[in-house]
Amino acid sequence: MCNRPTPSTAQETRFSIQYCVAAFLVLGKVRLQAFEPPVLEDARIRALMPKVSVAERADIAARYPRQRMANIIVTTVDGNTYQHLQETRKGDPEDPMSDAELFEKYQELVSGMLSPTTAQSFQEIVMASNELPGSAPLLDSLGALKSNRQ
Repeated sequence: MCNRPTPSTAQETRFSIQYCVAAFLVLGKVRLQAFEPPVLEDARIRALMPKVSVAERADIAARYPRQRMANIIVTTVDGNTYQHLQETRKGDPEDPMSDAELFEKYQELVSGMLSPTTAQSFQEIVMASNELPGSAPLLDSLGALKSNRQ
């Protein structure tokens, strides 16, 4: 599903292990910026992509979609090999994001949609509320924030 060694669109790069690993090595993280046109053609990322290969491991594939795991093997130029079995995805209940990671992602996703003040106010309302995200009281609060700012 994610073995796309030569993705040509932003959508394909989102599902390319080759692109995402190379982008992580170059950028230090893979967030929305990694899928913007200038970054998609970054020569440093594209040069690293052929060095990333994907192979299916039957025992891991058998657990999908119930579990989303990966066995990562890194071989260095001097021949050393390092291996790690990642049993969960960051953000899954077994490996939740920290508040700081959630806030960073929230700020990234709302930038350009909400003013910084409105985004911060809404974040504070959500964090202090016992309401579920998307519930009417929270949506009313967002509406009130927008009205107050206009």
